[in-house]
Amino acid sequence: MVIGLIGPNSYALFESVSSTIRDFTSKHGQGSVIKMNADEIEVPDLISACMEQSLFASKQLVVLRDVSQNSILKTKLSEIIETLPNSTTLLIYDSSLKKTDKLAKQIEKTGELIYRPLPSPYELKTWAKSQAKENNAQIESDAVDELIKRVGEDQWRIKEEIKKLSLYDQNINRKNVAKLVEITPQENIFHMLDCILKGDYKTALKKYELLREMKLEAQYVFSMLIWQAHNAALVAYADNKNTQEISEEAGVSSYIAQKIKQMLSKEPKNKIRQIINKLIEADILLKKTANNPDQVVKNVILRVCRI
Repeated sequence: MVIGLIGPNSYALFESVSSTIRDFTSKHGQGSVIKMNADEIEVPDLISACMEQSLFASKQLVVLRDVSQNSILKTKLSEIIETLPNSTTLLIYDSSLKKTDKLAKQIEKTGELIYRPLPSPYELKTWAKSQAKENNAQIESDAVDELIKRVGEDQWRIKEEIKKLSLYDQNINRKNVAKLVEITPQENIFHMLDCILKGDYKTALKKYELLREMKLEAQYVFSMLIWQAHNAALVAYADNKNTQEISEEAGVSSYIAQKIKQMLSKEPKNKIRQIINKLIEADILLKKTANNPDQVVKNVILRVCRI
């Protein structure tokens, strides 16, 4: 049997793989599971693991991670799947594998394909509240909003921050989140773009300076700003489509898509296009000269705030 676990939600994929391994070992013993990273093995290694009978269990689970990282192995998997013995379950675990991929289609046809999408904003908030309960704590709704505002949709980070917050106070409120949780660079970039759209140069500049204080290079900060502006453009021109459709077509999470839609609700479409053009011009200038990149970035922030 073959099982495919795919999708952009790395946290949900990890949890699913862990759960599958726990269930399998509870039935067949600790020696029944073989874990392999595709970028560390060759085709004969996988064939040997799948075809040879385990000395420790009558059934075995072979967990293969990141098959997209090994193109030779990926092309051979079709044959391996077709010849799997009844005693072997092959679990292919890859966040880069798409539903439309030939391998994914074969897995869906011959076994089980499980897709783990990024959570919607509602699902993310509900999940965050459940994490508080797991830590014998309660988190207020506005505290959840503040936490997501600061760290984004990173479930790994949210989980760890809730653990930390619950140790500080089992009644997690917005004030404690603001006090104890640092804003991620990605969220600061998003806030900077929001300020630019509003023409708030002073705040946008403060956000940039904060990112530089985090030891991020000016060129890196600027590239992240361009990337976020590009996401905004994809959302802005996705006419008459809901958040989920935008998320799938633009390649951003529904959480990001919804945030961008709210940010752009009062802005004309052509404004984001004009901003991107100015950013691209400045990006070319940054790559041509190594002289004072900070000043180049600050100047372009001023110019785009005036659009």
